[in-house]
Amino acid sequence: MLDNFPGFSIGVVHQQPGSRGSIHIRSNDPFTAPEIRANYLSADEDVQAFIRGLRLARKVSRQPAFAPYFVRELRPGPQVESDEAFEEYIRGTIFLLVSSGRHPAAWE
Repeated sequence: MLDNFPGFSIGVVHQQPGSRGSIHIRSNDPFTAPEIRANYLSADEDVQAFIRGLRLARKVSRQPAFAPYFVRELRPGPQVESDEAFEEYIRGTIFLLVSSGRHPAAWE
């Protein structure tokens, strides 16, 4: 999301989500799109990881080194303080980017 004024962003990314989706074949026709069930944020551990990440990003942005650049927080906004409010924000804005293939055992 781009704003029409200067600012900075700190992104939070969860690299090892516990949520698992699935892809299902719907037809013998290879041109028929599969059914995709993303199941984003279905694992509570993913939600908690994003809450911790957003709290850390907020803490970093309020350090003295950022003071000359920090005017106000726009997203999620200073009104978001409780875990419940963070979860509501996360569920409305964040999705997980993951691959569809299993990593080799040597990477695990």
